[in-house]
Amino acid sequence: AIVSWIRYNGASPVTRRALTVDELVPNLTLAALMEEEKGKSDDLVHPTFKQWKEEPAPVANATGDTGSSHGSLAPTVFPTTPEELEAANRLRRIRRYRRCHIWTIVAFVLAIMTWMVPVLATVL
Repeated sequence: AIVSWIRYNGASPVTRRALTVDELVPNLTLAALMEEEKGKSDDLVHPTFKQWKEEPAPVANATGDTGSSHGSLAPTVFPTTPEELEAANRLRRIRRYRRCHIWTIVAFVLAIMTWMVPVLATVL
């Protein structure tokens, strides 16, 4: 996902500074540690690495990017273009709007119930 973001935007997804794919540096130490853990028996390996060994390798899509499952059923897709980022932000705003409406309704119902109990108690 990072490579496709940089290819499309020409900038770091974190700092937004100009960046090319050629400037990326692989973390060789982490890769070596992962390969070392991969070679250990299941009794000695860290549970996270055990899960990593057991899950299938990610499959590249049409653009050559791979998703990451991290234990979920579907691959996680991160927005890599401004349009995808805007769509993700739009969905986030819709969810927030719906949550606010639900809590407003809950508060209103509780307020009415709080007002109704003493009124009904005096009537009955």
